[in-house]
Amino acid sequence: MFDNISFSRFNAYFTVQKPLELPPYTGSAFRGVLGHAMRKVRYGMKKQCEACPVRPQCRYENLYAYLFESPRDHPYLVKADLSQNIRQEKNYPRPFVLDPPAGGAWKAGDMLCLSFTLVGRAISCFPFMACALGQMNSIGFGAAQGNIFLEAITDGFPSEDGGETVIYDGETGVIVGPGQIFDFNMMTEWAARRLYSEGHAERFCVLFLTPFRFKDRGSLGRSLSFNVFMRNVLRRLTFLSVHSPLSFDINFEDILDRARSVKIVTSDLRWYDWQRYSARQKTKMNLGGLVGEVVFSGELDEFLPYVRLCEFLNVGKSCTFGLGKYELKID
Repeated sequence: MFDNISFSRFNAYFTVQKPLELPPYTGSAFRGVLGHAMRKVRYGMKKQCEACPVRPQCRYENLYAYLFESPRDHPYLVKADLSQNIRQEKNYPRPFVLDPPAGGAWKAGDMLCLSFTLVGRAISCFPFMACALGQMNSIGFGAAQGNIFLEAITDGFPSEDGGETVIYDGETGVIVGPGQIFDFNMMTEWAARRLYSEGHAERFCVLFLTPFRFKDRGSLGRSLSFNVFMRNVLRRLTFLSVHSPLSFDINFEDILDRARSVKIVTSDLRWYDWQRYSARQKTKMNLGGLVGEVVFSGELDEFLPYVRLCEFLNVGKSCTFGLGKYELKID
């Protein structure tokens, strides 16, 4: 059910109860508060606990560790066809991605939206995530130590009539229904339909909305080629396959070899510096990366499913914070 890099996207709507003063980029702040909130989730805290589908696993050692640490020996992770270097990683990428609201001042009564994506097995952990989001109202955060109240969580993808479907009622704590699930196969079908209706893709633009951090030849990358971009896309999907295994083999080296023939037409990529404070490590961390847009040209059809998939899952380092978010625009 959760194979082939499956994912679901959600929108969590909060009412600001006490004014917030948030940093320019809020991903780190929301991830930190969410982590504290998850530690507060425990069996028996709500009357709905008896009917919760993740009740048998609702304890710190399982769900918190899986979602926030993803250690390689965690029982929820599946064996995947990974390279030796990847298998030696102590932790794998977390199976969720935050898409946080804007920074700045939020006054009491304002409504803010924290979007998030769950990957693979983490989709089944939605009740735990919803419970944790509901606990965020008891935690002050930001410079003003404001707080927020969870009103509802909706499906992040529109329904057939174009509206938003409520998945979780924050007032009652009741899960109303499941969210839509998408996967790599659906991206492949989308690319095939596009090819049939619009012809070959010979040019597309990638617009990085948040810093794209990556390593190239062992150093933090500051320039980008299509080959390097695709290497990071495939690396991201390979890592995530421990949460949602692929049911077929992908010859990454052949794909990357063909990616070398794709050229850059125009680029306004620039470096954006960003810092976050790690309370756990008690230090400031530099998380700068590339933002802006780059236009690629060449034979692009075979790359579209992968690039389209990572449009929802982000690419590069610190994706959990929301870094590496981009939009794909096809000419």
